[in-house]
Formats: sequence, structure tokens, C-alpha cells
Amino acid sequence: MRGLVMRAAILCSLVPLLAACTFGGADTDLCAEVSCSGLGTCVDLGDRASCECNEGYVAEGLACVEQVSGGYAQILVADIHATEGEQPAINLRSMQTGDLDDFDFVLYEDERGEIFELAEGVEGINMGSSLGFHDLIEAPDEGYAPDGLATEEMCIGTSFQSGGSCHSGFTMSGNVYVLKLADGSFAKVEVISFFSGRSELRVYRQVDGKNLETIRD
Repeated sequence: MRGLVMRAAILCSLVPLLAACTFGGADTDLCAEVSCSGLGTCVDLGDRASCECNEGYVAEGLACVEQVSGGYAQILVADIHATEGEQPAINLRSMQTGDLDDFDFVLYEDERGEIFELAEGVEGINMGSSLGFHDLIEAPDEGYAPDGLATEEMCIGTSFQSGGSCHSGFTMSGNVYVLKLADGSFAKVEVISFFSGRSELRVYRQVDGKNLETIRD
């Protein structure tokens, strides 16, 4: 039996057009149950499915939605003390929080206070609290900075509300930040609240370009 399977494997490797060569279990079609809302085409990327949407529509997860002027922000909640010793991570590309291997920043508390730490490859700007979340409609052209982890200098950190660098004893609640993510896209984040082990964030990511206009809810 083993020899038969090995011969089948060799045959399939020599004849790649034989798409039906599925010995030892069928291949998984990641697009089998993905319709992209009937407004696009599902693409199997090998490890995940993705939607390529028709003109006038954009992908939101595995759905295609109408492209409008401005997008809707989302509210993300992170439990800082969900698991002792762990740092809750936030992925703005998938809008997920929790114990993630792929993330854009983490939130935690230590002796310095509340910390907002960027992932490798992510840069940010603290816009302070004078400009509201919805009033920030375009990502700045310059001024982004990564975290200096070697010197423990956070570009956001525990920043005072008018914008600036890390200062212990001040709060980041009410601040709006613009992040340049590792994939080149831009996002804005408002810290609605960050205390008693719980953080609530208003977030929006622009997949293409610097337009961060959001629809007021």
C-alpha cells in the first residue's frame, strides 16, 4: 500500500495538471463556501481565502461592501488582565484582540503606568486630544516614529493628552493616534478609556491611501 501511495505521489508531481490527485485526504478548497457577497471573486491564497471585489466595492473580511466616502469605525475592547502576565494584542488588519501572534500593537500596565507599545515595523504619531477622531480625515505625510524599545521610549506610551512623549502619571484616554502599519496601510486609533484593567478603543483602518475619513455614528 505504501508503495502505491508513493507511486501516486510521483505521478502527481510529474503531471501537475492532474488536479484530482488527492491521496491521503482531499485538498481543502478555502473558497468553497465564500461567496464574497456575490460582488467579487474569492481567491485561495494557500493559507487563507481573500475577496477581490468588483469596481465600486471593497473587501471587509470575506464580504464585499459598497465603497462610500468615509468608512465606519469599530470599537475594540481589550481586557488588560485577561491572563496574568500576558499582553493583549490588537491586529487592526483583522480587527481582532487577544493572544495573537500577528498584531500591530499591545496594551499593558507596568510600573510606568498604561503602555501602548507598537509592534515591529509599525510607526505612529500622537495627535493628542484637541482633534476629534472623526475630524481627523487624512493621515499626515511625515512625523511617524517607531518605538525605541532598547531605551524604553515609546512613541505613544503613557502620553499626556496634548500630545507628546511618554510621561508617567498622565493618561492616554481621549488621545487620537495615527499608525502606519507594516503593510503600508494607515489607521487611526482613539483611546476611549484605559483604566482598571480594561481598554476601549475606537479604530479605523484605510486599506489603500491616506484617507481616514469616517462616518459619524
